[in-house]
Amino acid sequence: MVADQLEASGLKVFWITTGSRQMRNILAYSSIFNILDLSTMKIYLCDNGLKELEQYSTVSVNGIIASDRILSKMKKIEAFSYLCCLFKYINDYLVNNEVEMVFGEATWAHEMVTAAVCKKLEIPYLAPVNVRYPSSRFAFFEGVTQSHIYTNTSKIDLVSGVKLHDNFLMSNPSPFYMTKRSKGIVKPLIKHLRRHLTRDTRDKTVPSIYRLISNEISKKFPKNQQNPKPSGDYYYLPLQCQPESSIDILAGYYRNQREFVSNVSRSLPYGAKLVVKEHPLSAKGENYDYIPSVLTVASTEDGFELIRNSKCVITISGTVAYEAGLLGVPAVIFTDLFFNELPTIKRCSSMEKLSETIEDIMNTKADKASVIAFLAKLFSMSYEGYCESVDVYPDALDEENIRMVTYAFMDVIDSYSSTKSATAASMCSKLI
Repeated sequence: MVADQLEASGLKVFWITTGSRQMRNILAYSSIFNILDLSTMKIYLCDNGLKELEQYSTVSVNGIIASDRILSKMKKIEAFSYLCCLFKYINDYLVNNEVEMVFGEATWAHEMVTAAVCKKLEIPYLAPVNVRYPSSRFAFFEGVTQSHIYTNTSKIDLVSGVKLHDNFLMSNPSPFYMTKRSKGIVKPLIKHLRRHLTRDTRDKTVPSIYRLISNEISKKFPKNQQNPKPSGDYYYLPLQCQPESSIDILAGYYRNQREFVSNVSRSLPYGAKLVVKEHPLSAKGENYDYIPSVLTVASTEDGFELIRNSKCVITISGTVAYEAGLLGVPAVIFTDLFFNELPTIKRCSSMEKLSETIEDIMNTKADKASVIAFLAKLFSMSYEGYCESVDVYPDALDEENIRMVTYAFMDVIDSYSSTKSATAASMCSKLI
């Protein structure tokens, strides 16, 4: 629907699809013909192609495979061949159609490869992502990380920053996607069974039936654990929802969260208490108390209360660091993210430096003025609306939301056209 609005304004839109029958039918029904269907690629291995991919990719070839939920389970030769062909086909598609701008997510291998192709061709790859707080806004991030926001304005309204800061302290809002929606296992199981039975599995984003069933059962029937409430001084480490791009892609070498908890525990001094909480949307009733110094609390515990009462928050790439930064609580994070510039958040470069990083950030004073300035700047660089699927945000296709999202895309395209002297004659969108 957004693409329809963009084309109505005179832009030419191209699509890249992973090839599921459902997506092909949607595009066919919409009379869209400018499509690259990745499921039709002829797969072969080319070492030179993989070396060129790695030259432009933010993530190594091995890293792309390790972070992808499907490729990581494939035979190595098949995964390497698939990446090689992705790089060639996507490169040729963008070049032949003279695409000047690409919008996409940063979740799957083909998206990371597309970002690498864009870097090679020196065109923007922008990912529209919710900024977490304020939860009703999204921004266009450059590349596959969420460290730099594409912006076309230098105007900052400090009044908006003050309002956002006051609202956060008063209401402790959680991102909209934290709302737990009841999802049955039957419908998704039937959907994926049908895809496997009809051999509609050329799409390299289709999970195996075993993984689908095991994940759903573990969440529907979590282990029954009696979790005590924390008391006294403690460090707080909430786990992240997985699988999810914020951990699969952004976490890098720290994707194994159980191992991460163990290593953080090893870095803390004797007598320190590490409070661990499962993510509410993926809680399986796991217990981490067997790890020295760890106390596992229930996933239903108030996250804001745990943040406020902690000595320091530790996370791989979680929103909890952002929340701590807005509250003025020390936080250590292992990923470069846009909110790391908040004064009480510090990036840790390696597990060996965690103790030192914790000590540094705990000696840093909270600065309300800096927090307000950050929120004001973020507000000016972001847009109202939800650039999400209906599975994530049920009202995504509402007329008003489509209007707001379309405005955001047009604003970014117009800005790029004027600042880069682009013709704005064509652009490429991705349909996942």
